[in-house]
Amino acid sequence: MALDLFHDMRRNGCRHSVLLFNNLIYCLSNADRLNECFDLLNEMKETELQPTHFTFNCILGCLCRRQDVVGALSLLREMRICGHEPWIKNCTLLVKKLCEHGKAVEARNFLADMTKEGFLPDMIAYSATIDGFLNINELDQALKLFREIVNEVVALM
Repeated sequence: MALDLFHDMRRNGCRHSVLLFNNLIYCLSNADRLNECFDLLNEMKETELQPTHFTFNCILGCLCRRQDVVGALSLLREMRICGHEPWIKNCTLLVKKLCEHGKAVEARNFLADMTKEGFLPDMIAYSATIDGFLNINELDQALKLFREIVNEVVALM
């Protein structure tokens, strides 16, 4: 219904604002309507409106809830190009979801890719990954990640 009104407004010559796009993308992402979110993001770019930090993070949250690592990394790259940072809660959510489903290795790879893209995960994401390794009886991997974290912290001091 809201999308119909949105498109009717456009057909009748009304210009859309970033705020209007963001509100629709927010609602669609919360309803897990990812394709429509991307359609609106593309439409936004076509009208030369710049997606904001909020725009990207709404879509990133939807990708993370779906455990879509490839999609999340792709969007993170686009965010980086546009100068936007992800809400760390979205990245942490993806890591937790992956670990809950026995995919600690995939979670660890996501953290590594995230770091390569210039985004620093928080300790909650690392802890969730360590816990994920422990849950699948990968003690060696859990210890290896723990040591990497300790080494990074020591290097920052």
